[in-house]
Amino acid sequence: MRAAKAEKPKSKKSLILRLALIAFVAYIAVTLIHMQLQISRSETSLADVNAKLQQQQSTNAEIDRVLAQDDGTYKESIARDKLGYAKPNEHVYINASGD
Repeated sequence: MRAAKAEKPKSKKSLILRLALIAFVAYIAVTLIHMQLQISRSETSLADVNAKLQQQQSTNAEIDRVLAQDDGTYKESIARDKLGYAKPNEHVYINASGD
């Protein structure tokens, strides 16, 4: 009879150990899946940022090309139209009627 009593605690310990091992493996699996989803989202975000970067670099290259072949008229028109600059001793009149 004593041999039978000795097996029950081992059986309980074995069951608890198995449950703990199963819980640990499940935790590892869930954590890995969560990390994989984060990596996927980050890769998508990185691809979007790279596309925007490529587009901006293309825009910058076009602006550099225009500025490189400009004789000053483009810069002058930007300064006048968008920044409101005028040449020294020049008077700028604005038509308030909208015509």
